[in-house]
Amino acid sequence: MPLRIEIIAPYASMVPQIEEALPLFDSHHITYHVGNLEEGVTIAQALHPDDTDIIISRGGTAQLIRDAVTIPVIDLQISGYDMIRSLTLAKKQMAHTAIVGFSNITSNAQSIMSLFEWHYQLNTVTHQDDVLPLLFDLKEKGIKQVIGDVVTVTAATKIGLQSILITSGTESLINAITEATHLANHFNKSREIKDVFEALFSESYPNYLLMDSNETIVFQQYKDYQEMPLSDSSLRSLIHVLQQRDKIKTIFKERRTVEVLAQRKKINRKIYYLLVFSKDESEHQRATGIRLISSPPLYHELPAHKTLKSTAQQFLKRRQPLTLVGENGVGKKTFARVLFFSEESDGNLLEVDTRYATNFDVSLENVHTLILKNIKSSHITVALDELITRALSKNIQLILTAEEMGVIHSLQIETGVLYLDGIDGTADNIVELTHFYMTYYHEKYHFKPVKIADAVLQMMQTATYPHHLITLRKTIKLMMSNETKYVIGLDTYQKASAKKRPIATGLDLTGSFKDIERQILEYVLTDEDGNQTKAAERLNINRATLWRKLKD
Repeated sequence: MPLRIEIIAPYASMVPQIEEALPLFDSHHITYHVGNLEEGVTIAQALHPDDTDIIISRGGTAQLIRDAVTIPVIDLQISGYDMIRSLTLAKKQMAHTAIVGFSNITSNAQSIMSLFEWHYQLNTVTHQDDVLPLLFDLKEKGIKQVIGDVVTVTAATKIGLQSILITSGTESLINAITEATHLANHFNKSREIKDVFEALFSESYPNYLLMDSNETIVFQQYKDYQEMPLSDSSLRSLIHVLQQRDKIKTIFKERRTVEVLAQRKKINRKIYYLLVFSKDESEHQRATGIRLISSPPLYHELPAHKTLKSTAQQFLKRRQPLTLVGENGVGKKTFARVLFFSEESDGNLLEVDTRYATNFDVSLENVHTLILKNIKSSHITVALDELITRALSKNIQLILTAEEMGVIHSLQIETGVLYLDGIDGTADNIVELTHFYMTYYHEKYHFKPVKIADAVLQMMQTATYPHHLITLRKTIKLMMSNETKYVIGLDTYQKASAKKRPIATGLDLTGSFKDIERQILEYVLTDEDGNQTKAAERLNINRATLWRKLKD
């Protein structure tokens, strides 16, 4: 019988290595999924012991999975070559870079550093809870970038530190699968209790979550959902209330409307939390243009932003409304989200795009911060005014974004104001942002380039960016996807910078509304290189609607 192996990769760029290694083990049945930390645990807990012999994962994700399931877990080790590749990416900021990780990472890094005479600051931790306090301390001491595993990179993102993930190569993966082959048959723990539990709950409760007092997932099942239907902040809020009460029935309005029956049970002197989810069919789906934001944005803090952030936090401490003003693409929305995620909050972040939202009668339950973005005079209605009034009456933090301050005055609310500048003419910012986005895209898409030629970087410093960060990001992503070498050269840059976006001129406004609408749909579709999914996303309609409108 073939060995059944599940590989849970903590990051998407490991997938090419997995696919490269699979042909070497064609006698095994190997499957893989991508999931970091708790996401990886969720994937592992969905596996049935009768169908999986062994799990392979890496670092903090492997440790969490090992604690959560009874299937044997092998921790994918980091090779010397993996370490050399990551340290090479960070050489430009060696003096301001620290390596943070468990001893298996730092001892490996020490050997490589001695060999190449590199001088990075080494920091060894013994538990993942030690990482975040250490990163705070390093940031205070002037460290701008950290190298480590997923735990380190995740913590660094939360506090605004630049980070490089140490990725595992094909050689390390081959070694792990070989080890799994030798060890799989030595593990066969009993799962009788879990089987009985799942059999009892499966039909009666198709969607449930059982957690212990440490908020560790014991069992979970979501037959009607692709994932756990509550955001992390809503789940934390619910558990906090359960610590005071034995039973709660409530409704959450997030990506979907969910009814939750939550109970606190004491079994054998241990506390457990049982959450049963069901769809509330009587409630409408959330309004177009309104969404709950559950994860921090991609963000690199520039020197000017540090001062702005400090000023903004003074307004937020007083719960005073704050307006962010700047041209399209300077990062107003991102900066607003960063302000929310940079501090501990006991509620959700609700974001309303006033360009698209038509129904402002939304629930503000458990909302800590409300972002009203892209405000223009034509968007200001009685319904929007009523939403603002409701938010202020509930002491909800209000953050507005607009391209000009004049439009905010018509709202007749007292608000602090911060102006965000563009990136044109700021050579140092271009260099920092270029290295930051290159590192991000290298990790996310496994692009080949790890460096940019000095001549290209000089040209980028004097270039113009019509939509500021949006234009810069697209240029860098296009260069990295097209470059076939490790260093982005002049030809690649020239091709990427020559790609012009079509200008929305020549629209015939004399036709019917349907004719004008079709012209706009075709313009956006052309602007997105024929990608219907991206065009539909930009138009805030679903792909099927776009296809139908173009077909008519």
